[in-house]
Amino acid sequence: MNWWQPIRNWYYRWRYRKVVCVTDTDLPERLRPGVCYVAMDQDTPWAASLQCPCGCGELIILNLVGNHPVWKLTMSGDNPITLHPSVWRTRGCESHFWVRQGRIVWVSPHWSKRLHQQVNRLLRLIFRY
Repeated sequence: MNWWQPIRNWYYRWRYRKVVCVTDTDLPERLRPGVCYVAMDQDTPWAASLQCPCGCGELIILNLVGNHPVWKLTMSGDNPITLHPSVWRTRGCESHFWVRQGRIVWVSPHWSKRLHQQVNRLLRLIFRY
């Protein structure tokens, strides 16, 4: 990690607190920070895509239909979107956040770490038997 990376991450978290929704029939090849692209098929959203808001630039693609994992997307009149459940990257930057009414709501890193440990412990117990 470079010395400037924490400053860059803080800037991105501050700069891209809001998410604007853009709908189309397919997901674009290039994504802009702070924009959630929603792919629709006959007024039914089937996928959402956005750049990770922490600043790492990784692509996040969320499944909106079908099997697990699946997210629920709610769009209101003025374009603010809500995604449920939270988005939690388990690799790379390990960002954990909610998208609520067009805003990024970060989950506390301490809480994420404890939850991640509990999930891993539960999975070990389940697959042990």
